[in-house]
Amino acid sequence: MRPQGGGSGPGGSAARVFAVVFAAYLAGAVASAWAFGSTTASAFFAPGGITVAALLLTRRALWPVIVAALVAAELLADRVSGLNWAISAGFALGNATGDALWCNRRMWA
Repeated sequence: MRPQGGGSGPGGSAARVFAVVFAAYLAGAVASAWAFGSTTASAFFAPGGITVAALLLTRRALWPVIVAALVAAELLADRVSGLNWAISAGFALGNATGDALWCNRRMWA
């Protein structure tokens, strides 16, 4: 008998994708905040590349899981950095929609 949530079934795969994307995005966001400051915008944002890679390397059915992981990690990183909820939500929305729209267009071009 397989353990629940850890196998190769649909729940285990989604949970694994969420965990990997969340951890990678959070690590990149923390490193970016440390390197460039949490209140400045930077031209180089490594977590954006992590998101694009995750979207392009997984099947489309898992994209909502990846976007949810991105939003959760972005909110956590921004709140820990001292940004308010409105700014954190704006960054999360911008990063999620920008990456997802670019990948969606790329997939259908």
